[in-house]
Amino acid sequence: MIEAGIVALAQADAGVKALCPVGGFCATLPKGAILPSWTYLVVSRVPDYTLSGRNKLTMTRLQIDCFGQSAADAINLSEAIREVLSGYQGTLPDADATVVQAAFHTDTVDFFDDLARTSRRMIEFEIHFSQP
Repeated sequence: MIEAGIVALAQADAGVKALCPVGGFCATLPKGAILPSWTYLVVSRVPDYTLSGRNKLTMTRLQIDCFGQSAADAINLSEAIREVLSGYQGTLPDADATVVQAAFHTDTVDFFDDLARTSRRMIEFEIHFSQP
């Protein structure tokens, strides 16, 4: 599964691990999570078709949300993850050994939660990969 491969790839990076020893949760942070941390969410997944039918190529838009007690925490973590994923090509360390043809950083948006007094930076990627 590509999501597991993305999490494993990012969390194996020394820069990401130094900022966030545990991260890569699906959709939401667990209650009481230590910040900085990050989550992922599949925004869309579009299979590729040719005139002869569906081929194995798929494009996924993946949203990654980086959370921190300060804006600097969220920004630093997002930059570390962006460095790992942007331009990535290769085989992910997931059970399916998903092959990524290309990963492109496509968007960045900053948020602030007034109630929790925490910052969040959303980064989005377009990832083209082969479905097993």
